[in-house]
Amino acid sequence: ASIANTVNSIDMYAFVGCNKLKSVIIPKSVRKLDPLAFASSTTIYWTVEDSKHLNYFIVIQNGKKGLINATGKEIVPIELDILEPAGTGYLRYYVNRSPGIMNFAGKIIIPTDRGYTMIGDFISFTKRFPYEMDGYKGECNHLGQQVSKIKVATPKPSSSCVCPYSSSSSS
Repeated sequence: ASIANTVNSIDMYAFVGCNKLKSVIIPKSVRKLDPLAFASSTTIYWTVEDSKHLNYFIVIQNGKKGLINATGKEIVPIELDILEPAGTGYLRYYVNRSPGIMNFAGKIIIPTDRGYTMIGDFISFTKRFPYEMDGYKGECNHLGQQVSKIKVATPKPSSSCVCPYSSSSSS
């Protein structure tokens, strides 16, 4: 099957009725790919590129993801639940719902055991990844080293707030 290079998102159930579709190549224009877009028997090859603009493919088989290069060599085994582009040259992956970052050689840049709840896309002009973790926000550099961390104030409910639906309010 062929998908136009102008498509940037493939949503849930988009191709689920295509039960005879054995494999599909997703163009690199697609930045969001819902894992439930295809029938589970379809092998998906999602085109992504590294910082040198070489094509790689995130392979999705039976709900698991991995990475191969353009010659078909397996870089990351097809056993991750989530593997997605994370800015030029990097991939975001999750283990037990914790995010991490790797490069296109499969080298771990930011491991999943740091306690981050979110790691954003690599920002090439600052050469940093934004992150969030338990009341903090910050940035890691391209080597995975934490370079900033600030405490984020959590708003607390005000006791002076009057609810229009409370029993003490008059109508």
